[in-house]
Amino acid sequence: MNDLPSKDSAPQLWRGTPEEQRALADLATGWGHWSYEEVVKTASQSGNRLWYLVDVNGGWCGMLLASLGRFEAELLWVYVRPSVRRQGLSSVLMDAFMKAVSQHLDIEAVFLEVRATNLPALRLYERFGLESHGVRRGYYKDGEDALLFRRVLPKR
Repeated sequence: MNDLPSKDSAPQLWRGTPEEQRALADLATGWGHWSYEEVVKTASQSGNRLWYLVDVNGGWCGMLLASLGRFEAELLWVYVRPSVRRQGLSSVLMDAFMKAVSQHLDIEAVFLEVRATNLPALRLYERFGLESHGVRRGYYKDGEDALLFRRVLPKR
């Protein structure tokens, strides 16, 4: 599979079926701090949604996982394969996510946690109107802090 999307076509975005979620979770092993079991369990829980990108050859490039609750949405995970980073794919995922939550009449805010040292993610979230509002000291297994971000959505 070619790692790079074709320059002649835009990335495709869709929500995965449970079977696709499990297959993608299999690829997710080693991506970060989530195990295969955690990805599958979280993606298959009621209220969770999974979006991911594919290149023109049908291979995955990245994914976003979020939990949609009654009044809030929590962004759990944005991941883009290293070989295709810095091409705007995380922005495509975030744009789809923010549009979806903005259309959900009951959702009042979006929340997330991010590593304090993950500067590309911090810039991405700020571009989409999320603001830092706290710190969870030693949140990650390696002791790194997590910054808490949120965006209050306009009343509809």
